[in-house]
Formats: sequence, structure tokens, C-alpha cells
Amino acid sequence: MARKRIAEKHCKVFISHSSKDRWIARQISQEIEAKGRKWGIRTFLDERDIKGGDSIPDTIRTEIRDCDEFLVLIR
Repeated sequence: MARKRIAEKHCKVFISHSSKDRWIARQISQEIEAKGRKWGIRTFLDERDIKGGDSIPDTIRTEIRDCDEFLVLIR
């Protein structure tokens, strides 16, 4: 009897935050990725995912379009 393969769902979460909330954004990103690893869940975090020389506005626009979920940290 053949076993059905369950397709992995890949999901990307964009985390939007102010520079004052960078520390908590890092923690949230780590938790989401650790708990969602088996489902292929990743996060976009500016300080980690924007490389030197990249256009910040262009990269952010592209990442927002490519993400499945959007998390906004406000206080």
C-alpha cells in the first residue's frame, strides 16, 4: 500500500518593527522559526536579511510581496 506524501507548506512571515523593538523582533523570529521548522516556516528580519549594498526600500517591497504573513510590532 502506497503512503501518501503530505506536501510541505512553506510560509514566510515578514516582521515589521521599529529599531527600539529590534530585540523583541529577534526573539519572535527565533521562536517562529524554531517552532515552525517542520512546516517550513521562515521569517524575514531586516537586520539579518538585508545585505550590505542592497537597496533597503526595494528589498523591503520585494520581501513584503513574497511573504505569506505580515507581523507588525507596535507599542
